Amino acid sequence: MTLYILASGSATVSAGKDGEQCYLGNISTGDIFGEIAPLSGGRRMASVTAAEDCVLLELNADVLQDVLHKHPLLAESVLNSLERYLLP
Repeated sequence: MTLYILASGSATVSAGKDGEQCYLGNISTGDIFGEIAPLSGGRRMASVTAAEDCVLLELNADVLQDVLHKHPLLAESVLNSLERYLLP
């Protein structure tokens, strides 16, 4: 599993099944996505599609765990991002 950081560009986020996608929102430079799966060991809940040329930084689960332990501010950012899924 991998966490992604959108280093530049913008993308749309959608979710759905059986070929029907529901638009969830946009992400832009500095946003992170894919953070739930590597932390929970679960599967992806949404799809992200580039709206323009994008540059992504990719962290696999092992590297992510190591980085979060060494950089508490990044860990806080990831937790804040998770909060939007957990709180209404």
